[in-house]
Amino acid sequence: MGNSAPVADDRVQRAAEMVKLNVSDIKGFWNVFRKCDYDRIGIVATEDFFTKIVQEGRNMFGNAIFELIDAEDPDKLEFGEFLQGVVTYCCFDELEILQFCFFIFDREKNGYIDQDELKFFVDVLHNEQQVANVRTAFQSIKFQTDGKFDFPEFQKLNKDFPTVLYPAFRMQQNMMLNIMGEDWWRQKKLMLTLDKEDQRSAHARMMRREFNNRERTRQKQIRHDMGPVKYYLQPSKRSMFDEKYPPMSMEELELIKAKEREKLEEELIRKQKEEEKRLEKELTQNTEDNSSGKRKTRRLDSDAG
Repeated sequence: MGNSAPVADDRVQRAAEMVKLNVSDIKGFWNVFRKCDYDRIGIVATEDFFTKIVQEGRNMFGNAIFELIDAEDPDKLEFGEFLQGVVTYCCFDELEILQFCFFIFDREKNGYIDQDELKFFVDVLHNEQQVANVRTAFQSIKFQTDGKFDFPEFQKLNKDFPTVLYPAFRMQQNMMLNIMGEDWWRQKKLMLTLDKEDQRSAHARMMRREFNNRERTRQKQIRHDMGPVKYYLQPSKRSMFDEKYPPMSMEELELIKAKEREKLEEELIRKQKEEEKRLEKELTQNTEDNSSGKRKTRRLDSDAG
């Protein structure tokens, strides 16, 4: 594939949209990726990714990062998988890393990690090479009588004994350090945080306008029923019309808007599937027409001979 960055496939595009990567950023990731793409075919061994790029031992926890983004082959990574996996894990905050850890090792997905699962989890994180302070910390953990941990208790575990889960955070630190550098990630996260704050502020302003517009409409209806004189001179009686024209809280409005967005997304997915079926049908028809044309040409050639 040479020195040039690969064509942006769906994974690259999703990663770029997720963290607002530009062409220069993607080229930077590509340069890191190429260091272990020894055959220049756009493939890096997963083992090399961890041991040579991130400089961490490969284990079940690390593998789960690429399972999260549905990598096709557990033992090798294409550039899009590399990029998507890295930006996903590096953009996790502390809570998200803990949620990720808990999800991986809640093997029965019942909302609990039992004592044996936690022991296995710690062994995996530390590659079965626990130092003395980790063993001491683990022995100091006070399990419930049923020997289970739920997520809030898992959070408390990290607060009380940070060395136990430290490798999960070290993995992220080493990824950032060895792929683009800590300064790049610090600036990127700051930019994303500011963007999110701007989006939240814009959403809050939009919701406030919608809320005020609905309330003005409601008050107009009440004024119409009461008459202007009573409406302005007897404001305490306006509440008598609340049953007919129920007031709406901001929380109720948020719920309505969320349902509207969900309905819109479902409609977009439906239209996308219909378009895919149409294109598939068109492709099949074109293939059949081409095959029919070729058979007809062969018959004509045969008759002419």
